[in-house]
Amino acid sequence: MKATREKKKNARKKSPLLVDMTVPGPDAGPVIDAAGSLRPGLAVLILGGVVLRPETVALRARGIPILRKPFTPDEMGRAIEDALGRHGGGGGGLS
Repeated sequence: MKATREKKKNARKKSPLLVDMTVPGPDAGPVIDAAGSLRPGLAVLILGGVVLRPETVALRARGIPILRKPFTPDEMGRAIEDALGRHGGGGGGLS
């Protein structure tokens, strides 16, 4: 039982924040900052995003990876692994 609880706890730590830039709503930057304040070290992956849009340029400057649409499930899987891996596998990227 204890091992199962530990495994679930560790799985939650490895979940990245996926932010879709094409969905209407608040800008991604404040959403990412709010999530990072609740969970420092959170890995983040931006989905979509027009490369030359000022918000996208700012997020890239912060080192947040962007997976441009359209993408395959395999590409998304690799991008998530990369986002987690660049921050030690346990989440990371936001302080």
